[in-house]
Amino acid sequence: MNVSLPALVRGVRQNWKVRTLDLSQGGALLDSPRPIKPGAFLELLFDFHQSKPVPLFARVLRSKPAFWGRRHALAVKFDTLKPEITKAAEAIWQNQRAAAV
Repeated sequence: MNVSLPALVRGVRQNWKVRTLDLSQGGALLDSPRPIKPGAFLELLFDFHQSKPVPLFARVLRSKPAFWGRRHALAVKFDTLKPEITKAAEAIWQNQRAAAV
């Protein structure tokens, strides 16, 4: 799904915000302000305005400069995809599609 979802990367020393550009059952393409080396593990926290953020672990497959070198596109593979994320992503995707029509 081409869906834009905000997430927080929880790092050892610092957290930072990312956004999905694309989401599938197995992974995502993320828009990140910083590059991450392939092979690195990330903890992503998706906030769907529920009781608490939904954590998800992913491995970085690729990291390339994007948006004229000001951002980075990270291709990540999820360890597992939680049903809360799939349901919320589908609802947001439907809303974004309806708004575009």
